[in-house]
Amino acid sequence: MDPLFSVIVPIYQVQKYLEQCVSSILGQSFQDFELILVDDGSEDDSGKICDCFVDKDPKVIVIHKDNGGLVSARIAGSLRAKGQYTVCVDGDDWIENNYLESLAEILRTYQPDVICTGYTVTFPNLKQEKKPLTGSGFYSRKDIENRLFSWMIYNHSGTCFPPTLWAKAFRTDRYRIQQTKVDTQIVLSEDAVCSYPLISQADSLYIIEDCLYNYRKRPESITNSSSPYRWNNPFLVKEMLLRTVHKSFDFREQIYWRMMNSLWTVTASQFHGQYSDAEIENEIRTKLRSEQFSNNIREFPITSSRSLKELVIYISLRYQIVSIMKLYFRTRMTKRPS
Repeated sequence: MDPLFSVIVPIYQVQKYLEQCVSSILGQSFQDFELILVDDGSEDDSGKICDCFVDKDPKVIVIHKDNGGLVSARIAGSLRAKGQYTVCVDGDDWIENNYLESLAEILRTYQPDVICTGYTVTFPNLKQEKKPLTGSGFYSRKDIENRLFSWMIYNHSGTCFPPTLWAKAFRTDRYRIQQTKVDTQIVLSEDAVCSYPLISQADSLYIIEDCLYNYRKRPESITNSSSPYRWNNPFLVKEMLLRTVHKSFDFREQIYWRMMNSLWTVTASQFHGQYSDAEIENEIRTKLRSEQFSNNIREFPITSSRSLKELVIYISLRYQIVSIMKLYFRTRMTKRPS
């Protein structure tokens, strides 16, 4: 009989944290699951650590593959998954002992398409609990449409429904279909292009308030990348979301503002480059003046109801005010939590 859960762990260069991650999964109070470890071409000892766990527990499956990025690792795991529901855990994170048991209890009673939980962000010297922004409990299709859709992808305050694939469980058949659609070039918002379409298509959803997932914020992770992001990433995300979110609601403006925030991040990240500031500034202006960029930026008119941050982003990108982007980048670099 197939297990209730397939736990998929994409792994790349996380030997320092991997044992804690895997041990937290294998030590769960609920044991009806398979664990799929996807070694995405790690050059450290991560692959060897994965193989050691295979010898210790028959629930463990290891996939060794050439490095292709986070999306490709998750796709590989999804194609192997046999569980009724898929749970994603990143290789440098860990879960509480009752994580799967809490999910299973909800499934026995409600059988939702998606389950979301709270999570804890852990810095080296700091922990922050992130409880759901909306009420806990069961959401019917009507509840999802009425209570989540208007702000799910983006709202004026800059908040949104958590886009992460971790701290969630999805029906495996639906997850696999959506995950395999995601372009492997996407390295920013790669969770959002999978989770938001799945939530928009869900007939039911359950939110658990408890913080059962531990997300490790570390300087060397991809979300703290020290190299520039690809210029085409915001547009790949935009097109993917427009193509796959449910058409019962008009998400276009939310997707636009998510794209604008992503483009702002990508633009600021160019200052990680190896060239002089003058060369980087010239490249940014050239990109933003191109037809593709200018047409996307001007797609929605700016109004006085937008927040100050939105106005700054819009004006800076539309009129190529690079000095503001550079200031944002320098400020962000000096304010990273320790």
